[in-house]
Amino acid sequence: MSVRQCSGWHCRFTTKGRRPLPKRVIFRNTADIYETARRARGLISSWAREDLNLAIELGGGGIWLMLTDEQFQALGGVL
Repeated sequence: MSVRQCSGWHCRFTTKGRRPLPKRVIFRNTADIYETARRARGLISSWAREDLNLAIELGGGGIWLMLTDEQFQALGGVL
């Protein structure tokens, strides 16, 4: 998941091959970004948390998520 701040937090999701998934999300606050990362098992280490904190502090960046098949499909991915 990549995030960037521009009139809210724009989140884009990509596959391992860096192909973008169709669905994009805009969050109003950072708490929603943290919750999405938590639900998608993206905050599994202190390094991942630090990476996300830095991305938010800088206004842009990304983090790797481990989506379930259902989450992947909800973002427009095809299994």
